[in-house]
Formats: sequence, structure tokens, C-alpha cells
Amino acid sequence: MSSRALDVAVVTVGLGLAAGFAYVFLGFSATAEPDEFGWGTVVFGVLVALLTQTGLLMVPWARHRSAPVRAVCFVLLAPTFIGLSGALKDGITRHSDGNPILPSAFLAYAVGVLTYLCAGLSLLLTRRY
Repeated sequence: MSSRALDVAVVTVGLGLAAGFAYVFLGFSATAEPDEFGWGTVVFGVLVALLTQTGLLMVPWARHRSAPVRAVCFVLLAPTFIGLSGALKDGITRHSDGNPILPSAFLAYAVGVLTYLCAGLSLLLTRRY
């Protein structure tokens, strides 16, 4: 996979995951507190969703920087990668128990974990010249 294709894939998946997280957050907020739901909630939900994907969205830029910058980006990848890995493991466990999750959710978790793995490996293997 070329460097440019990896950059496009990483940013596309990062924005897609952020959109999915925002959608779930806003749906929950609208259900749990319908009287408090407004533009402030929408802005907050979108900002939190983008914040969860900061590490992934930084990868195309960070890969061409010094080792400390790549290390910071790698650390920012860790929390969401761990969360997606846990969700994927739960999806596999539920499928084997006969109570599967939605196929779209399982696919989102699998694509997210794979993208985070590729992004992390690209940060570790890239050398700055």
C-alpha cells in the first residue's frame, strides 16, 4: 500500500469512526435527556468524537516528523485502539454464545482495529531522513 493510500484510508476511517461515535452519543443524549438536548450537546458530541480520533487523524502528519512526535501520536492511538479491541472481542464472544451484535457494528470494530494496527505499525516503522 502506498503512503498516500494509507493516509487517505487512515483519515477516512478516523472521520467515519468519529461520525459513528457522535451519532451514538447524540442518540443516547436525545433519549436520556430530551429536554436538555440542543446545539450545545451537538457541538460537544462532535468535539468529543473528533477528540477520540485525534491520534488516527494525526498519523499522516506525524509519520514525517521526528521520533518524539511519532511517539506522542502512537500514545494517542492507544486508548481508542484498546476500546475498539475490547468491543471486537465482545462481538466475537457474543457471536460464539449465540447472541451476535449487529453486523455493521462488528464490521466497524474490525475495520477500526485493523486501521489502528496499520497506523501504529506505520508510525513504528517509518524512519525520518
